[in-house]
Amino acid sequence: MVTAFLEAESAVRGDVGGTAKPDGDGAAAPVHGDEAAVVRRAPEETAGPLVARPRPVPAPSPTDLLVRDIKAYIEHHLGDTTLTPTSIAAANHISVRYLHHLFRRDGRTVGAFLRERRLEHCRADLADPAQAHRNVCEIARRWGFRDPAVFNRTFKTAYGLTPGAYRRRPFPPSRTGQLGQH
Repeated sequence: MVTAFLEAESAVRGDVGGTAKPDGDGAAAPVHGDEAAVVRRAPEETAGPLVARPRPVPAPSPTDLLVRDIKAYIEHHLGDTTLTPTSIAAANHISVRYLHHLFRRDGRTVGAFLRERRLEHCRADLADPAQAHRNVCEIARRWGFRDPAVFNRTFKTAYGLTPGAYRRRPFPPSRTGQLGQH
């Protein structure tokens, strides 16, 4: 593949004397005379169009990295009842307006993302037998919900059951019991 690249580079530059090959320091040098016959192609280069070549995975953009870091920050601070778009933006050294702009790319608001993550953690705790010693209000507070009534309404809207009814189900949680699928 390197040979094909060097040949193409040589053709673009218009090198005289044949195709390019790497010289001792790794730079391309023109190939002259009989040396051109010695240059061989790698097997994958001669296989033709039937061989699927893997495409390189593009590196994440700086914006993608920022969104990833912001989501990690939110995840780490879900239990903080004072976690708001303003505090998230300040902690990540961006404006609230830009924070909302970043989340619009995913088609949701910062508040919706925050609520979904909190609800998902509450749902997991309610389904976890190891958390049976905690009451519903404790679990809600643990994940940043301040008002039990608001938590109950929000949970029921998302999962189709009140938190208490969800916890009392006689069957283990399934993948269909996740957010927005009731």
